[in-house]
Amino acid sequence: MRAHSRFPVCHSSSSTRWTLPTRAGSPPLALAWLSRIFTVAAVAGIGACSTAATAPIEGPRSDAGASSDAGLDTGLNDAGPPGPAALWPVDAEEVVATSEGGGFAPPPPPGSTCILGVARYAVAVSAKTLHFERCMATGAAPFQLVKGDRTLSPAEFATVDTAMRGLTSVVDKTACGTDKPRYTVSVKTPRGAMTYEDAFYACQGGGKLYVENIDELLDVLAKLAAAQ
Repeated sequence: MRAHSRFPVCHSSSSTRWTLPTRAGSPPLALAWLSRIFTVAAVAGIGACSTAATAPIEGPRSDAGASSDAGLDTGLNDAGPPGPAALWPVDAEEVVATSEGGGFAPPPPPGSTCILGVARYAVAVSAKTLHFERCMATGAAPFQLVKGDRTLSPAEFATVDTAMRGLTSVVDKTACGTDKPRYTVSVKTPRGAMTYEDAFYACQGGGKLYVENIDELLDVLAKLAAAQ
């Protein structure tokens, strides 16, 4: 008697030949049921063979032809929120930190041109330069927007680097405070720019990326702006 495999075997031919094993004296009804079982198994086996033969083999991922948005790595994945390396990548070209001002602050005196606390700091990584615009108060005089530029020393830039490395992302935060200015930090790379919001308002969600310790970064930048 020829031995038969219990499972279908894939062949290179376009069809698979099946032979139903028989035994002398087998009842016709049993043979009919066995024939149905083998027919179902054959169809499933052929489908599996076809899928295996046509499924593409996945190799290393390529970003060729991807859109500019798709090419930007936010660092978000199933393993969790982005870590420091994703928030402050080695190919960062510029970091911009902002404060919208407001919150618990005195009303601006008559003649003011800005809101106290408003600030924008831009650090060019390669050139090690700082451009700043911030609302300043001097006694009872009207608030004025002060602008300036300066070059950072290696030691000064190191303080910016340390503050950026101190940013930590948060997810699923449900508690929120109130009356704090809105802080953001944006990091520009050759692939695009990513903006992160202050985790103080993370409960608002909205699909934004929230990080802790933007306050510390703004403090560092404010001191560097004042040191000109």
